[in-house]
Parts: sequence; C-alpha cells; structure tokens
Amino acid sequence: LSYAPCGFLIIQDGAVNAEVEPPNAGFRQKCSYQNMLEGINRGECEELCVESQCCHDLDATKNCFADEPFTCLQYSSCVLLEWTGGLVERAPDSLWKDCTVENIMEDGSACDVACTFAKSKGWDCCWDVDLDQNCAIDGNLVAC
Repeated sequence: LSYAPCGFLIIQDGAVNAEVEPPNAGFRQKCSYQNMLEGINRGECEELCVESQCCHDLDATKNCFADEPFTCLQYSSCVLLEWTGGLVERAPDSLWKDCTVENIMEDGSACDVACTFAKSKGWDCCWDVDLDQNCAIDGNLVAC
C-alpha cells in the first residue's frame, strides 16, 4: 500500500463512474490496519468495507479507483480482509528467533519443533510450492 498514490495515474484512463461514499467517522479507528491484522471488529469491517469493493476490484472494468481515488484511499485497510481471516493462525513470535539461518545451521531443532507443530495443523500449505495446494492466498497471507 505504500505505492497506493501511484494509483492516481489511472485517473487519466477511462472511469467506471461509480460513487463511493466516504467511511463513517468511526471507521478509521474500528478498521485500522492493526485491528484488521488481529481480527478485531472483522465482522463490522466486512460490512463497512462493502461500500469500497470497487476500489480494489482486480477487474479493471469494475474498478472505481479512478472515479473516487481520495475516498478509496480512506478505505485502504479493507484490502486486508482478503489477506486475513483464513484458518491458519499467526506463527508465534518465537518462530522468528528459533528459525534464524544461524540457528538452523547450528542445530535447527527448535525451528524443527515449531514447524512440526505447524505441519501437524496442516499449515505447511503456507510454504507449499504447488500453487494448487498453497493456502497463503486463501485469507492466510498475513498468517503465512
């Protein structure tokens, strides 16, 4: 999303002529990036984000960002709904410590234990190279 303002360049192209109402006053706090990543207020945010679906539609014929760029940017956290909410739980913070290259090269047992747990839950789909089996895009991108 750091390059989101580049989307303004499509203003020069044909517009979809859709209208997007600005979010209500509590949207920014309720559906903040942090809350979305943690699953807080997810149901409410799903409802509030319906208004902005055309803003990030991958089908260019339905995408309304060119019509409502400033309003669409106010809904930017809604894109996280597609990247979160899957069945895979976020890895514990210790995984990053246990699975450093240094630790893996030295012993690797702590990383192996952590990853074996993930495999036992079926979460090894996160790193499956077979895209038909990989679950990262099924609402698990942030967790994976």
